[in-house]
Amino acid sequence: MIGVGAQGSTIASRLNDHPGVDEIVCVDCNVKETGRLERVLKKAKGIRLNASKVDDLVKAATSMDLTVNSLLNDSSINVKGVSISPRDLVSRLLPPAPSDPDSTRDAI
Repeated sequence: MIGVGAQGSTIASRLNDHPGVDEIVCVDCNVKETGRLERVLKKAKGIRLNASKVDDLVKAATSMDLTVNSLLNDSSINVKGVSISPRDLVSRLLPPAPSDPDSTRDAI
């Protein structure tokens, strides 16, 4: 998880509950936030990293199976080559919403 502000910490929390996730590496320049997630999420490991330093970002991402970009600032440009956006992650994890209102009844 690259960026653990409001968006990133929420996604990390959801991933923490997923049985298929063994570890969540929480990367951010804010050591207080990464430390907080390490304390409250069993699967979280915090890494302090400045995403504007491309070499450091690539080095950290190579050890990950999946990287999720939740940065909203200019550093987000550096992350795009090694990550998936939160919107894409949600669309891959959740089944598509039924287009027919009657089919919702069958799914429940």
